[in-house]
Amino acid sequence: MNGVDELRRQFAETVSREFYIAPDQPHYASQLAFALGRFDAGVSIAKHLQTPPGARVLDVGSGNGGVSFAFATMAEARAFTLDLAPNRELNALRELVPLHSTVGDGAALPFAGGSFDVVLLLDTIEHVERPREVAAEAMRVLRPGGVCVVTTPARVRYLFRRDPHFGVPGIALLPNEAQRFIVDRILRRRPRYDVTHLYWSAAEILRLFPAAARTEVLFNRTYRPPGRFTIEWIRHPRHAAEQLRYNVRRFFFDGVMVWK
Repeated sequence: MNGVDELRRQFAETVSREFYIAPDQPHYASQLAFALGRFDAGVSIAKHLQTPPGARVLDVGSGNGGVSFAFATMAEARAFTLDLAPNRELNALRELVPLHSTVGDGAALPFAGGSFDVVLLLDTIEHVERPREVAAEAMRVLRPGGVCVVTTPARVRYLFRRDPHFGVPGIALLPNEAQRFIVDRILRRRPRYDVTHLYWSAAEILRLFPAAARTEVLFNRTYRPPGRFTIEWIRHPRHAAEQLRYNVRRFFFDGVMVWK
């Protein structure tokens, strides 16, 4: 078993043992699956970015640290984690992989300007009260040419499905305060509702980064249709559906990348 597989195994064991949601909560299974998937999410992003060895990577809102462990292992990056409170899973695993962990606020990062090659805001921006300040801080600590990767659930995807955090059908249709009331007061889910805002479009997120040199919408589909209407659309009607999905990708995004 190689080092990556062994770390993945130990990560899964630790997260399962230390997980913070009680098994009797209805959203336990979906959130545990999400937490266990953090390592492989980090592997995927590290491969996509082709981060060179020694790159400095800051994971803001790092949670259990799975993404940072993957970057440190797969890309041999110098990985830094930051979150508002210590995380039991991350602390239990830090002996396996060298990470630089800090407790702090993403709206006031305790790092010098231009000190990172990559800043990660993965499933974090929807939880923060001051997203513009977090975005500004991410850009401040990036070196020129560095990239900030932002992932967050696209609200449109969950309008008629279970929401991605508490598994409640259809609450993404409601205002944020109504969602909080339903989760905390009616359903009494624990831990309490901690989502500030689900974003309607990638453009709404990109407006948080007005000084970006370049941006890209992440849309996890490898196939692209043959552009404007062609004879191929008649021969293969699925092209029309693919073209439509691609045209509305800003509403069904998987994330955005922002370069300084």
